Amino acid sequence: MAAGPIKEPPAFEPRTYQILIKPDNRFDPENLKIEKGSIVEWRISNGCSSDQEDDLDSYLTKSHVIAFESPELQHTESQVLRGEKTSFKVRFLEPGLYPYRCQIFPRMRGVVSVFENVHQLLSHTQVPLRPQTAVIGLGPSKLF
Repeated sequence: MAAGPIKEPPAFEPRTYQILIKPDNRFDPENLKIEKGSIVEWRISNGCSSDQEDDLDSYLTKSHVIAFESPELQHTESQVLRGEKTSFKVRFLEPGLYPYRCQIFPRMRGVVSVFENVHQLLSHTQVPLRPQTAVIGLGPSKLF
């Protein structure tokens, strides 16, 4: 009996998680736990944005810039997020803790905790290691 063609295993489809920027200038969730290889998307939630150009104060209160605080990602930041159609995406390739903040509203802070796999994520048996690598993607539909 001849063997059939060898099939490649299906490609890993990374999971995408969302962090919403709420109208009261906070991240939801503030602390997100994910598995290695996942994508996190920061997006402005309904009621927090306006596509109208108002005065400067209104523009600033409806705008956000995501920036990382970890040494490995300290020069990584989003474009100005304004409106529901803008987003910022990062794919996390290594386990670790990735603290971030809003450049415009410094009290807005959060942490992405990246675990080696889903099992560790669910069991919380190990604390993530320091971050090493992340892939950045910007814009509403452009990924990487």
